[in-house]
Amino acid sequence: TAWRILAGKQKSLDAGRCSACWLWRAFCICERVRASARCAARFEADVYVLVHYKEYARASNTAKLLPLIAPDDAQLLIYPDGLETLLRLADQASPLLLLLWPGPG
Repeated sequence: TAWRILAGKQKSLDAGRCSACWLWRAFCICERVRASARCAARFEADVYVLVHYKEYARASNTAKLLPLIAPDDAQLLIYPDGLETLLRLADQASPLLLLLWPGPG
């Protein structure tokens, strides 16, 4: 089911949406986000964003902006398959690991 949904979302991206910010290309914000991020300091850690496959390619999902802001430090992973990668990376991480998980409200 996840791969079928992702395949449909990929068609949507191929049909005129930006592959980075997931907005229609006419409304793409990538350059503005990258320009504002050039002033920002680099993260002191690697950042992995685990996105649920149903949220992938949704224009309202703001997690996609982290790789735009910090392309050298942030990576987008898609749940459920990305969870295995995230757990492997967590095993290799330094003693400090911070996990942000959306909660109710």
